[in-house]
Amino acid sequence: MSNPHHINPYAFFPRKNQLLKSVALPPTNYCELLGRDLEADRISVNYCECEQCPLMPTVKESVCCFDLLKASTKWAKNWTNFIGETDECFTNHKKIIKAITDVEQLDNFIQFDKLRLKEKARYTRSIYIDEYDVAEENDKYRFACYRMITMMIHDNLGIGKRVQLPACIVTSVRNIYPTETEVYKGFEEFCSADD
Repeated sequence: MSNPHHINPYAFFPRKNQLLKSVALPPTNYCELLGRDLEADRISVNYCECEQCPLMPTVKESVCCFDLLKASTKWAKNWTNFIGETDECFTNHKKIIKAITDVEQLDNFIQFDKLRLKEKARYTRSIYIDEYDVAEENDKYRFACYRMITMMIHDNLGIGKRVQLPACIVTSVRNIYPTETEVYKGFEEFCSADD
């Protein structure tokens, strides 16, 4: 019997070249949060409606919280379920303010997240590197804020899944926990070690 689909019986994981054929990558300026391509001029024009977003270095980071109120993706719905109907910037929401400013809550989250990241490394059979312990204090809290807010809104995204935060929230976190160099990493797409 011929095998037209090149399926290997009892092979639990497809070969890398099989995976690459079936995956269509989104366009360059595709925003997972809004479910559409963003205009390339967002990095040079004022896209913000909440009046709290600065111009961001990349198009994908240039998302206003008010953009989420108009979007219909599951990510945007998670935000509107969490924030509710509002005509104010999301940074004025009491849960967001508490998440950003409560250092004790952040310290507790960091301990929880370390355990979670260790378990993830064990599950994926990768090396665990404690990024929290090697980071400067503000960098550690900034990283924890991004992760905690994402988990509060979207729950656990899963291994390798990343989604943007609105620029106004990123800016609020950066204002409270600035880096010494004033150079920020910004949003990074997930990239596996095999890429």
